[in-house]
Amino acid sequence: DGKDVTVVDYQTRDEKVAAAAKAIIDPIDKAYGEKFAVSKVTLNGAKAPNGNRDSETNLGDLITDAMLWKVLTDAEVTVPEENVVAITNGGGIRADEKAGYWTFKTCKQVSPFGNVACLMSVTGKQIQDALEFAARFAGEDGKENGGFLQVAGATYEIHTDIPNTVQTDEKNVWIGSATGTPRVQNVKVYDKASGSYLPLDPGATYALAGMNYTLRNLGDGFAMFDGAELIKDYVAEDYLVMSSYAAMFGGVDANGLPHLASANSPLASYPGYLLDYENPHGAGRITIL
Repeated sequence: DGKDVTVVDYQTRDEKVAAAAKAIIDPIDKAYGEKFAVSKVTLNGAKAPNGNRDSETNLGDLITDAMLWKVLTDAEVTVPEENVVAITNGGGIRADEKAGYWTFKTCKQVSPFGNVACLMSVTGKQIQDALEFAARFAGEDGKENGGFLQVAGATYEIHTDIPNTVQTDEKNVWIGSATGTPRVQNVKVYDKASGSYLPLDPGATYALAGMNYTLRNLGDGFAMFDGAELIKDYVAEDYLVMSSYAAMFGGVDANGLPHLASANSPLASYPGYLLDYENPHGAGRITIL
């Protein structure tokens, strides 16, 4: 009738389109809807507690723990337990997860991009550079940063009173280490034998687990990993890393499903390992000063 109609005003339902969509969606929901674990706490992943991606979260801990556990139990990979670190970029974590049952769809909502976990051989200096680069916007006057790194098998401090001096190009890609005093200090790596976190050795070699987006494709500008030696390219797709870890938890509920609590984690047997999935701020692996 010549009248303009906006998208929000349009209420008509096309039954053929709806039926076609249902035929696609229903099998996916059925395939990805299987319940395999249950959580009694909300896992904070969409944002850090302050509203930005610039601090530790319990879901960030769980995802990196899943990668650490995956490479340590991978029959095709042999790496020393005292030299393994896992990282993930905050921008790759796309949802909070409320208390309740976990399904494959849950994991897909958290990690929807289809990234693949891989394992690289890097130096302590490269890890230091990556953490410094990731922390360059952290602080009271900081800003949203999808490249902020959550960690497993390591701890570190961010001194927000120290100015950022990381070298970047016009596209915000890393091109050199901090020229001044590093904001990231006291980086430590978990040592199972002693049950403690020992100082990072810049000259030592470490196995670093992470998503191909960061380690292989240098996403978010992580060019310090350019040319790093590949140990294994395809460990598993992101959502499968999460689900396989969750399925190994103990403390099953009345339905026989693993209970996602810190005490039930496969890593809970590691002496001195920092776990606190019940805290939305995480286990204290990242200290903001």
